[in-house]
Amino acid sequence: MMPSEERLRVDVTSPYISMLFPALELIIITGITWIIIGYMDSDKAAWFLDTNIRNLMVGIWAALSLWRFVLPTIRLRNRRIMVNDERIIIHSATLRPTTHTIPLKFIRAVNRKRNELILTVIGQPQPVVLRDVAYSRRVQEEMLAAMDRTPARQEQASYF
Repeated sequence: MMPSEERLRVDVTSPYISMLFPALELIIITGITWIIIGYMDSDKAAWFLDTNIRNLMVGIWAALSLWRFVLPTIRLRNRRIMVNDERIIIHSATLRPTTHTIPLKFIRAVNRKRNELILTVIGQPQPVVLRDVAYSRRVQEEMLAAMDRTPARQEQASYF
């Protein structure tokens, strides 16, 4: 992916804290569905003798757990940001994974707000926002240090 003359400065994935909400959802889903399943197995529900509905509830629990916890966890852990001496490589983890490359010479500014990076890129009307970046301060510092070592950036024409 990278030519041998480029030195990798930063290689990060999404932080573990970004998986907090899916984990809390899994706890709630598990609690509610297994309370229902436990009620179905109790003596109070003696009228309920059909095990197919109980098995259906277990299947619903498994499907919800997969949809709300396993898939978001895989997606978040596959998101990756790499910074080297000449460019930024962003691997997005969607249904169709894509790789975006932004040369450092096209970046005008790198700002940080908590754990998101805001890149002002030449030729883009809106800034590029990278959310949930682990070690965002270190990534910003490495980007700025790499930008200082690159040749002079192209400046847009001044209309004033």
